[in-house]
Amino acid sequence: QIGGFLSLLGDDEEVLALAESYLGGNRTIDQTRRKFGLEDWRDSSGTIKEDGLTMIAKQRVIVEIVSTPKVTVANIFDQAIQADRNRVPATIFISYGKPNFPFPHKVVDGKRVLCFRLNEIDTRTANPTDLSNLLRDSCVRLIGTAYNQYEHQTHFSDAWEDLSNSDQLDISIAQARIISNAFLILEQYGLKSDSKLGPVIREWDAADKLVAEQQVGVAVGYGTRDANNERDLAKAKLRNLLEADEDTQLRVAAAVRQRIEKHYQYTVASIPFEIFQNADDTCSQLVAHFDNQDRIEIAKSFFIQREEGRIVFVHYGRCVNQYPLENTKLRPKFEDDLWSMLVLNLSSKSFDDAVEKSAAVTGKYGLGFKSCYLVSDSPKVVSGRLAFEVKGAMYPKRILDDNAADSRSILRLKDGLGRSSRYATLIELPLDRAEAVDVLQRFDRLCGLQVVFARHISTIVLSDGCEVSWNPCKVSGVRGSLVGSITLREPEGSGEQTTGLLLRNEIGSLLLRLDSSGISCFDAEIPTVWVMAPTDECLGTGFIVNGAFNIDVGRAQLSRDLNENERIALHLGELLGEQLTELFMRSRQVDDWTLLVRELGLAEGTSPYQFFHSLFEVFTNVKATHSSEPGHKLLHDMVWKGDRSIGCVLVSGFAGLPSGLSNDFQQLVAASSVTYLVAGILGEREDVFDIVSSWDTFRSKARPGSVISEKSVARHLRRLQPRLLESASTLRLADVLAWEIGDTFVCDAA
Repeated sequence: QIGGFLSLLGDDEEVLALAESYLGGNRTIDQTRRKFGLEDWRDSSGTIKEDGLTMIAKQRVIVEIVSTPKVTVANIFDQAIQADRNRVPATIFISYGKPNFPFPHKVVDGKRVLCFRLNEIDTRTANPTDLSNLLRDSCVRLIGTAYNQYEHQTHFSDAWEDLSNSDQLDISIAQARIISNAFLILEQYGLKSDSKLGPVIREWDAADKLVAEQQVGVAVGYGTRDANNERDLAKAKLRNLLEADEDTQLRVAAAVRQRIEKHYQYTVASIPFEIFQNADDTCSQLVAHFDNQDRIEIAKSFFIQREEGRIVFVHYGRCVNQYPLENTKLRPKFEDDLWSMLVLNLSSKSFDDAVEKSAAVTGKYGLGFKSCYLVSDSPKVVSGRLAFEVKGAMYPKRILDDNAADSRSILRLKDGLGRSSRYATLIELPLDRAEAVDVLQRFDRLCGLQVVFARHISTIVLSDGCEVSWNPCKVSGVRGSLVGSITLREPEGSGEQTTGLLLRNEIGSLLLRLDSSGISCFDAEIPTVWVMAPTDECLGTGFIVNGAFNIDVGRAQLSRDLNENERIALHLGELLGEQLTELFMRSRQVDDWTLLVRELGLAEGTSPYQFFHSLFEVFTNVKATHSSEPGHKLLHDMVWKGDRSIGCVLVSGFAGLPSGLSNDFQQLVAASSVTYLVAGILGEREDVFDIVSSWDTFRSKARPGSVISEKSVARHLRRLQPRLLESASTLRLADVLAWEIGDTFVCDAA
């Protein structure tokens, strides 16, 4: 509608560009002007001097925006006075006050120039319907003032109605594209032999072949057959089946569902994670490409409503098919949202081959909306100006206002969102083949972690009214480091608050659990590896890693193709090592460490040794380098494989390796400085070590900072990165006694 108004303002280049951006890719300025149907300008003899299109093209405008409380107008005596600006105007124009000359105008270089003032309207507080009516009445006023025509002399009413139904145009275009490609899609779904679809597919195939033959001039024996008409008739039959035949819709949906389950290995528990990821993506796009801070703030929340027989998801990201007006390069991509939501796969090759080749991409980014078909035969979507339900898992059908009075109508639900409803996207899933608990239980349990790894959404409001949020604080002096409270939900719905330390960079992130003295472990049943959403890789390491790893379809497991994941893991490990170095450097200064203790929520008096000892213990939960399991190998590559990986940096890049010993030998050391590994009774009995380590001979040969425990430290390092302690020797009680008494002393090794 805004584009329609702007198309009436003439052919100034900037005005044309603005009008095109608002009209979108499905309408042109020329087409819109023709639909308005302005009458030709005739002289007194009836001769046409200018047609309607030429009149509009020659129009130019000078616009003044009025936002002040008072506005200068002329009274009946043509005297300038100050009047209150109308905050609820009939049109967006503010007259200059002269009854017979409300808007100054004159001809300049053959162009008619009209001057008018626009009343600034706060669209945030106005109802969309009221805004539409205001703009409509303003267009009528403009046509009368600029082109000296009444509404009834034009086709304005019909044209405006068409502009008001822009959602219908988007849906109609998607319908046409679906029908044009449906024959290929349905064949790939294995429906060529379907009792109703099969004959139509064969009719279309025969007609399409005849069209091709006629184009190359080889068709013979077909008389006067109209191949294009036959193809159009087949399309019409197909449209009718997809639009109105419930049995056909259910069979197509069943075929799509089988593909999602069998080839893509998705489960009903995947659905809320997929919808959340799509929502978070659109919120990130909103931040990147739209300049609306109020809307960006609203978009931080994601809602789930669970009602009898249905689940409704609500988010406030970029709406379906919405594109930034000032960035036309993004229009082709964003205007294809609806098409992308509807088409599972389109390839000239077999479906199975297509799945095989796209598995890495599809598994990584998910099937999003299409996973909804696992529970719902006809999901409904309201997003911005679009409202549709999907029939047969591929055909969009517009939702009309007829059922808006129904309290359970998705349109009524949208209206209940208030002022923010214009920005909302609602996805309603009627539960045709699953219970709500099957869909939501895993998401309910992991949602507190899901918001931690989201890019923009920071709050999830669940159907039971529980709100989980991630509102972290930055850790000063450590890039990409955040600390905040995390809600860990139990299956029965109760929640436990814990503190998380997130190290985030451009490759991924590492989430560590904090307690009062340092790092503790997340429960073993919490997924260890996330790719924006959880996989099924529960590896029991106590920490959680998130990254753009290659995963199998369905998000279940890491891909067996290890090369790319190894590259990602090594790079992520190096970046995390740099962040950990910055954290360690803060522990070297007393004042910095005291501040860091407060920032991390540690108990007063917690020492750097306690903190880094606890971190080392968590990192040693990783399995050894020879593990063939993709998940364990990825974690080892990230933490321990490279010289600059986070684990190696901890123990050798700086002095962050805990000695595992007592008294003044309890230090953070560098692996390269370790000379002895205390073993046997000397390493296992603290009272024995305290006595022996006080001997002068011992202290002269094994100084603090060069000795670590074999049992609690060294054995883990040898398993995870054996080269780090290659030059160290085992030190037992017998060896120490030999130092004290000399070589003549002989006893059994303890």
